[in-house]
This record gives sequence, structure tokens and C-alpha cells, in this order.
Amino acid sequence: MNYLALLIASLIPSIIGFLWYGPLFGKTWRNITGMTEERMKSANMPLVFGLSFVLALILAFVINILCVHDNMVEGALYYITNGTMNPEAGSEAANWLAYYKDTLAPDNYSFSHGAFHGGLFGMFMFLPIIGNIALYEQKGWKYVAINVSYWVLCTILMGGLLGAWR
Repeated sequence: MNYLALLIASLIPSIIGFLWYGPLFGKTWRNITGMTEERMKSANMPLVFGLSFVLALILAFVINILCVHDNMVEGALYYITNGTMNPEAGSEAANWLAYYKDTLAPDNYSFSHGAFHGGLFGMFMFLPIIGNIALYEQKGWKYVAINVSYWVLCTILMGGLLGAWR
């Protein structure tokens, strides 16, 4: 696992958020949510950005697991090898691991592969959650579109970076 890549990927939501909720869709988002300039200025921004980074780091960790697949393969080997993670030479597990490493794994280490899985994760995770919240808060579909598209874009870029940067 590339810890530097995780840290850099964790900055993506803040960078995209600055643009998304600022010059791109900020006025519409503020109108929909009732956010005022005064309320925004009264926030404890070091706390907001610090917690936002920690939460983005958790998200980056999960996206890394989903985008690269190596952890899933290692998890399967753990049970097959009684925890040693080293299959016997010539065994079916050893042959499968060699096939995975030589044939399948290299395709996992690309921006496009990571972005694809990041996008799927983003769409299937954030649309149901934000859509459901919007229903109960009686927010319109603009609210859903702005927030879901933000998170899907973030997870696409985070997945792409984590997939490519091994």
C-alpha cells in the first residue's frame, strides 16, 4: 500500500470542493442549503479542514482496497495457506497467485482501472445515501445532483490516482 498516494488522494475532495462549492456551483448550493456567507465565516475552519482530511483519508483507504484488488487476493490466500500467505510451490494456489501477479494484476495498476472502480463506488455509495437524505430533508434534485456529482468526481480521481500510483 502506497501511503503517500493515500495522503495525496485525501487532498482531492478539498481541492475539488473548493472549486465545486465555490465558483462552479457555490451560489446554487448556498441557495439550496440556506448557507449564508456569515454562517460560513463563523465556522472553525482548521477543525473543518482537519476533520475533512481525516474522513477523506478513510475514504481513500477504502477506495484503494476496491480499486487495486491485491488485498482481496491476499485475504483469500490467508485462508488457503493457514495464515502463512505463502502457497506451496506447484500447488493450485501458487499457480493461481502467479497467474494473478503476471497476468491480471498489471491491468489493475492504471489510472483508468482505478477511476472506473472509484466511479462505480462513488455512484453506488453516494447516490443512495445523499438521495435518501434529500428525500427526508425535502431538498430538490439539484441538491442531489450537485452533491452526488461532486463525490463521484472525487472518487473517480481518487481511484485513478491510487490505481496508477503503486
